[in-house]
Amino acid sequence: MARSFRRRASASPSIRRPTNASAIIRMMAARLHAELLDQMALTIERNRDPRIDILPLHPPIDVAKAAASIDRLSGGRFVFGVASGDRPVEYPAYGRDANLRAELFREAFDYVEAFLTKRFPVHESAYYGRLAGGGDLVPKPLSPRLPTLVTGQSQQSLDWIAQRSDGWLTYPRNVIQQAQVASEWREALDRLSRIQATCPIALRRPGRRSGYAARPYPSRISGGSTTAG
Repeated sequence: MARSFRRRASASPSIRRPTNASAIIRMMAARLHAELLDQMALTIERNRDPRIDILPLHPPIDVAKAAASIDRLSGGRFVFGVASGDRPVEYPAYGRDANLRAELFREAFDYVEAFLTKRFPVHESAYYGRLAGGGDLVPKPLSPRLPTLVTGQSQQSLDWIAQRSDGWLTYPRNVIQQAQVASEWREALDRLSRIQATCPIALRRPGRRSGYAARPYPSRISGGSTTAG
């Protein structure tokens, strides 16, 4: 079984590798997020409810590994939900500044995406560390990218969500408000389409083709609603 984080061939050979199955399992279990694993069986069985990860509160490397592992274990059926979090108790408990959650979310989103979509990525974050191209995440997800849904607005604009994600997971409202929200989302997608028509490469996520979805998305999520991009 391949290690979850590999180094280039020039790295020091002194790193010890687990030599038996139980050691490998313990190593993987220690690195996977418990809050993702406790929903894995439901995600695999129903392919309906994405597990929402509060990106600013967790190390992006661990989030990326957990997401890629679940995607592999589920046969490519994992839907990756992300959010900024809004509970007052969460950020102080993790030692994070809640006033920075919009910026923290974007930084963590970029960091996770770099690990999931690039080989030996080079990436630098003001909050989460630096990738110098000497290590890689293995195995990658089965698809070139994971279908990623942003929950709520995560302190971002609809234009940002339309550009960077594969769908928007929002909350149920009364019929009039929901119609208005759906209209605003369609307008954001229309603006993105017009921009892509003049600058088709710069605004696409890695592995994404305009108008293309690698896997089908649910049209409705239990406890809320979602619209795929």
